[in-house]
Amino acid sequence: MLGYQRWSRSDLAFRQDSSARAIPIIVAVMALLACLALAAGLSAIGMEKRWQNQLVGVMTVQIPIPIEADPEAVDGAEAQALVLDLLTQIPDVTKAVALDRSRSEALLTPWLGADVVVTLPLPRLIDIRLADSATLTAKALQTILRRQIADVTVDDHRRWLSGVTQLAQMLAGLASVILGLVIIVTASVIFLAVRTGVQVHHRDIELMHIIGAGDSFIAAQFQRHIFRLTLIGSVFGALAAVAIINGLDVFFGPDGGQIGLSGIMKYLRLTGFDWLLLAAVPVLTAIFAVVVTRAAVLLTLARLP
Repeated sequence: MLGYQRWSRSDLAFRQDSSARAIPIIVAVMALLACLALAAGLSAIGMEKRWQNQLVGVMTVQIPIPIEADPEAVDGAEAQALVLDLLTQIPDVTKAVALDRSRSEALLTPWLGADVVVTLPLPRLIDIRLADSATLTAKALQTILRRQIADVTVDDHRRWLSGVTQLAQMLAGLASVILGLVIIVTASVIFLAVRTGVQVHHRDIELMHIIGAGDSFIAAQFQRHIFRLTLIGSVFGALAAVAIINGLDVFFGPDGGQIGLSGIMKYLRLTGFDWLLLAAVPVLTAIFAVVVTRAAVLLTLARLP
């Protein structure tokens, strides 16, 4: 309690000073934007890593069904069984798992919707896992399989991985730009507010100088004041960001009913470490504000007569 009283005590009448009253609101908005930008960047990077880990050494064989065919009458099961038998004879293939139509429908439903998926002649799929030392390429495997089934295709997912990587880099770059702008705006607002505050309390500061107070002591008065204001504002901003992130997860998640976006949102997940970084935003904001405040006070005092 005594420590808090010493920390909260001030020799300047900040309660009567309106120059910094808007800081909590502005900082709250900036913290909100910073948390959202940081969450977007972290989730994009995490999405890229998850896709990379899931698809390295994995290929998918697609056995098409004629477009005019009835999905219930022509299911491609015989062709799928033939391809599976061929795959077991290839040394580089360590595992081959056939996916039935229900599994394919489950994979596509978040993207297209159940009503659309049931009407499509979905291709038969086989997931392949290659050995770590495998040299087999998708093109080579496709050539081997097409000797038995002409229309079969093999996908090594490189095109998808390239798209995911580009998306992750774009989101991370955009997040970095937003964070940079937030830092600049926050620093500018605090600097101007503190400089105005020094001018407002100019007479009191002169009196403190007369009785022996140095510029560092005066700067500490402003630092404690701004620290409290920015910490309060940034905490509210971070809490608002968490509410928005969770709201997006609920609205666009697997149970949100938003076709297409739910397929993407399940990969945009924050890890425990990511949440710790978001939780650190208020503290880092307050510390940053203290540094800016000290610089603003010392520079302003140096220019005063």
